[in-house]
Amino acid sequence: ERPEGAFFFRNLRIEEIPLASVPVPVEGAAVYHLDIGSIPEFRVRKLGSNRIEGMPEKLPKGIKAQCYRPVASGDFSRETREGVPVLAAAISNGEPAVQFAFELEGDLGVTLKPGQRYRLKVEYQTTAEGDGVMTVHIPIRSGGTARFRNLATTTLPTNASGWRTAIAEFTREDDMSIRFTIDPKSVATGSVIYVRAVDVVEMK
Repeated sequence: ERPEGAFFFRNLRIEEIPLASVPVPVEGAAVYHLDIGSIPEFRVRKLGSNRIEGMPEKLPKGIKAQCYRPVASGDFSRETREGVPVLAAAISNGEPAVQFAFELEGDLGVTLKPGQRYRLKVEYQTTAEGDGVMTVHIPIRSGGTARFRNLATTTLPTNASGWRTAIAEFTREDDMSIRFTIDPKSVATGSVIYVRAVDVVEMK
């Protein structure tokens, strides 16, 4: 008797693949680099799209410090940490909808090649309770509402000492407009994520 949905096979083979035969991804040309040092220092708190404290940020065209829900509040800054310029973001009212958004193929003016694989690299640090996530996605219009389809997501675990580089790889397909975001996720008091480098490179 064969139970419904049963799967049968008569042969199974497992082979060891020599490490030397496995291709190792190699980084190629850089297509985007964020010069954080060229951004004037600022510190601002926002509720939804409205500034409620601090001075307006002066970010490069194509980069936004935003709270994408009206009830979310976030703290954003460009400051100096351990002697290097950084961007910082934190959730200030318990609503995790705070992010730096990068319109890579929009106002940042980067042109990616269809079929080419790319690597996003973010060098970051957090406070003791902080963590985050970075996401590469494309906008999709649905009934006049802006929605997004994720191409790659990488968590940014707590990293309170030293600096760590997180990567997310994606392939640029036809009819895409690539953007990416860096979001703090922890709502614990004092949780901050600091970013000191953002780069996108081609993969060979």
